Amino acid sequence: AASPYNNLRDDYLKFGDKIIIAPGRYELDYMNLGSKELQFVSTGTMDDTTIAFTSGYSLSGNYGARASFTGFTFENVQGASYVNFTNCSLSGIQDRDYGIQDCDLTGCYVWGCSVSRNLFTDCTLADCTVAGNEITTTEDEYDNLGAIGARCHMVNTIVVNNLADDGSEANFNTDEWSAREMSATNCCTIPAMTSYGTGNFEAHPSFVYATMGDLRLRAGSACLADNPANNTGAYKGP
Repeated sequence: AASPYNNLRDDYLKFGDKIIIAPGRYELDYMNLGSKELQFVSTGTMDDTTIAFTSGYSLSGNYGARASFTGFTFENVQGASYVNFTNCSLSGIQDRDYGIQDCDLTGCYVWGCSVSRNLFTDCTLADCTVAGNEITTTEDEYDNLGAIGARCHMVNTIVVNNLADDGSEANFNTDEWSAREMSATNCCTIPAMTSYGTGNFEAHPSFVYATMGDLRLRAGSACLADNPANNTGAYKGP
């Protein structure tokens, strides 16, 4: 059942408070994250705990006092900045410039988003899957942009099938300046980010049902290693 709450104010919360949220679907007008380094933790998982904004809302924490979310699916988020996400799903981000900035993501997947420049800027991604997003810019100035933008650092992450206007792969920035500021280790991308770090490779991950957002990996996927610690992507297996 839908939550009866339509907003979450921080007036009565103290710095560093942890808010425990039961599984369910919570439809909100907005969330006031403030600068209190609030921690939102689901007692369930991203599969059964959803935060949906009724009219699109950008999740913005504060530099030096980031908010954090663990175990949620987010719907109708306009963008995010200064927020840490762990084991979360973000889909449908619509932003005319940059979608996710200055955020740390661990064990997350991001799909079905549409931005006109980079999807990620100044972010770190570990054990994440980024697939099926659109980079919609048609300006010549931004021809080299991709889902992963400047000053992003990735480990054990899949970045594939993020497409430019012409249908070509636009998975990461390819301009010389961004290349000096990005890093990747043991990541699956198309093409492979061989000059950005070690252990990077190109492959089709073999998702369970990518068109429906099921980005788990099928048995035999090139992203599943003999040593599970070396697996790539948010979902380590079927």
